[in-house]
Amino acid sequence: MKIYQFRAGTPKDDRVMGLSYPAAFMVPVAMILIVFEFVFPHKNITGMASSNIYLELIILVPAFVIGAPVAIWIKKKCGHDFKVQLENKQISVWMDGEFQYKDNLEDISIQENSKQLKLTIYGSKEKTAFIGRDIGNIFGFCRERDLSILKELAQDLHGLVK
Repeated sequence: MKIYQFRAGTPKDDRVMGLSYPAAFMVPVAMILIVFEFVFPHKNITGMASSNIYLELIILVPAFVIGAPVAIWIKKKCGHDFKVQLENKQISVWMDGEFQYKDNLEDISIQENSKQLKLTIYGSKEKTAFIGRDIGNIFGFCRERDLSILKELAQDLHGLVK
């Protein structure tokens, strides 16, 4: 029996971050423009913004001040701590301390490049994907240790599936 503990993301986390990062910046911009339109209805603020750099800064700086912490908060909420227990061809998965499932290992898929490692585990009933990216990446959650553990898990699973 071998136990692997690491921090990684899932495809659902990628979707959440991919949709919410642009929204974190664009919603404040839209709110500021709406307020300007109501406060200055006859000035055509939205039409003047493209020709006046100061007006653009008045709109964009607050959007980044609001949007950056929201994006950081979203990233903190999306990463998960996984625990994978491997016993022969039986695999058990915990996510954030909660038991997810126990299943027989059927097949795996490993996609690795210089930016990420995606390990997909196919069981007889369940399918789980772990996406490991370096923490320096905007979508990344893994430290170097987490990536090495994920690679070790992939190698061990590949040896079992052969």
